Amino acid sequence: MRVACLRLSGKLVSKTPAFIGGGNGGAVWRSLEYIPGSFIRGAFGVALIKAFCVKPERVNNHENCEARDGCPYFQLFSEDYKSSNIIFRYGYPEHVGCPKGGVYHPLLRDFCGHEQNDSVEDFKGLGSLNSWNPCRTYICWGCGHVASNPINLMRMEADGLVGETAASKECSFIEVIPPETPFRLDIVLALKVESCVDFVLHFLADALLNGVGRWKRMGFGRFAAKMKAEEIAIDDVKGRAEEIDSRKFAVRLLSPMAMGEERLLTPSVLLEAARRGYSRVFHMGKPVLPPVRLVHKNFLFEKHGGWSLKTERRRRIEPALSAGSVFQFECDENSRELALALAALEYYAVGAYKPHGCGQVVIEHAR
Repeated sequence: MRVACLRLSGKLVSKTPAFIGGGNGGAVWRSLEYIPGSFIRGAFGVALIKAFCVKPERVNNHENCEARDGCPYFQLFSEDYKSSNIIFRYGYPEHVGCPKGGVYHPLLRDFCGHEQNDSVEDFKGLGSLNSWNPCRTYICWGCGHVASNPINLMRMEADGLVGETAASKECSFIEVIPPETPFRLDIVLALKVESCVDFVLHFLADALLNGVGRWKRMGFGRFAAKMKAEEIAIDDVKGRAEEIDSRKFAVRLLSPMAMGEERLLTPSVLLEAARRGYSRVFHMGKPVLPPVRLVHKNFLFEKHGGWSLKTERRRRIEPALSAGSVFQFECDENSRELALALAALEYYAVGAYKPHGCGQVVIEHAR
């Protein structure tokens, strides 16, 4: 069996209250109801550095470290100087009680984007970037249940937690993910790091038990992980391609997409990402793909930032397309290569911050 890539999949269950994200300000700070891949990646990366770094000081540029060849951090995160060999996807909450064992995924509640609006600059009427919030709800992919809040967050007093800044002093309560809340998580590994699978499973479990999110030192954010590894066969990806009609298809974002200069999921951005996904999954050169055209889009913007482990500072806030955004494309030919590339793209991503889980997509039938 020829293998395309490796996938670690399973369940995370909160064992203590967890607060994911930076809080939304005001009197009540509210946790996110999902776990961005960057949070899991950060916890895992810190655990690796603490366990294996031979330098007494923090190393920020691992590419220039003389001990890199035997370093598992370097092998997983930056072996080829350009891309990570491990992609941490977003963890979304399970729909407890769903007869089909479904998971909640983002769904846009309102239509925002339209044919005349192709960039962030066209949305100045929405207010400043810092005030943008995705107008989304969630849908269970098992039974179709729609929920504005897939988790019943637990309210706690904020005394002694939020600090002494001006914004923190306004906070009286925090709303956290309660213990025993289950999430579903996937991690995709490149085939070249197959020897690291057992090692990743072990260190991931330890890292998550040590805490994810805010206030880890106070016992918050501890998760138990039950993950298993599986090989994704190339034949499976080809079988998935058989389900895709390359003449008319939709691309749905499962996580925010950092847009860069293009702003939207344009045909050129999609095709280049699909070529790279094809090369990564099928272990071949980039294919020649037929042109496609964007015929419909339903999207929202949100802000994207976070903490950089490499620079030890917050990243610049950037606009991103919200999870749940949908872009519909058409192609004048029924291309087998395009269908294969789109199927491969589901194991890769579009845009920046792919190793952090951004730009994850699913290909759907056009409506």
